[in-house]
Amino acid sequence: MTRPQYEFDLEQRAAIAHRDKPLILQGATGTGKTVTLIEAAIDRVKNGANPDSILILA
Repeated sequence: MTRPQYEFDLEQRAAIAHRDKPLILQGATGTGKTVTLIEAAIDRVKNGANPDSILILA
């Protein structure tokens, strides 16, 4: 299954790369919060995080 391509802006890329503390995203409807959270989780797993250690609330 392929994922649709999504162009992340600078703030979204920073959120995806964020590692220090829990990640909280706020924004209006349709701004890409959920897709950014999903991409952040995927990035963490690709970099060795245990998938069971990730919780996403949207």
